[in-house]
Amino acid sequence: MQDRWAVGLVKQDLDSLLAVGANNWAEGGTAFPPSGLPLLSNIEWISPEAGHFLADPFLLQYKGQLCLFCEEYVASRQKGRIVALRRDSHGAWQSQVALELSFHLSYPWVCEWEGELFCVPEQHQSGHLSLYRCTEFPHRWVEETILLEVPAVDATPFQHEGHWWMWLGADAASAKHELHLFHAPALTGPWLPHALNPVHVRPNLARCGGSALRSQGRLLRPAQNRERTYGGSLLVYEVLELSQKRYLERELVRWEALPQWPYPDGLHHLSCAGDVVAFDCKVVVEEL
Repeated sequence: MQDRWAVGLVKQDLDSLLAVGANNWAEGGTAFPPSGLPLLSNIEWISPEAGHFLADPFLLQYKGQLCLFCEEYVASRQKGRIVALRRDSHGAWQSQVALELSFHLSYPWVCEWEGELFCVPEQHQSGHLSLYRCTEFPHRWVEETILLEVPAVDATPFQHEGHWWMWLGADAASAKHELHLFHAPALTGPWLPHALNPVHVRPNLARCGGSALRSQGRLLRPAQNRERTYGGSLLVYEVLELSQKRYLERELVRWEALPQWPYPDGLHHLSCAGDVVAFDCKVVVEEL
């Protein structure tokens, strides 16, 4: 059996999305029953061709156009690469390879910073974490610098109160259980480990699941729930304290794929840009 991942998009206000189930968290509680992600209609599915899957979508508004960066896994090559999707003149999504290397790539965190476009893909097989700069959009990138000499998993940089921070898993084995935090004066570094690393330890509930979110003044972190299976469902944590000496987050809401969807067997990533939400879901099939 194989997991086949696809991307869903919907026009949805993040605040209303988070309101469903957000009040279920109770002080001292470990979890609450998951609710279905409240996207019951008008979902636009981007389904991959046979032998491929699409996952880890990151949305970006770039030069007035909505772009979607994803991992595209190609079964015949046994590795992932980064693709960029944009709508054509007819409104259909067209895919173009953005970055492909000799090792597996996934989780293409992307942002525009100081007038240029940067990407921090997961490349833990290389043994280090690199920052890539786009030289010709969207298909040419150069390695700008090595951010960390660690096999980081699902690194997620973000800016907060004038400083750069980055959530990540320290290695493939521990990433699902332990969250590590780094900080830097700029995206290019130098990146330093948080004094309390790992800052969050929660078996099967720690691994990052999308870009940092902001809602009603709150900083939020999507994360994967692997208690039942890989990519089983999605959590959103609210960051309560963030400084170079302290870190605290709490579970805010938990969502899972809905049984009526064409991809009902898992959900593990969320990204937003304006009033558009992107997420990935899976269906278990006999083969890719």
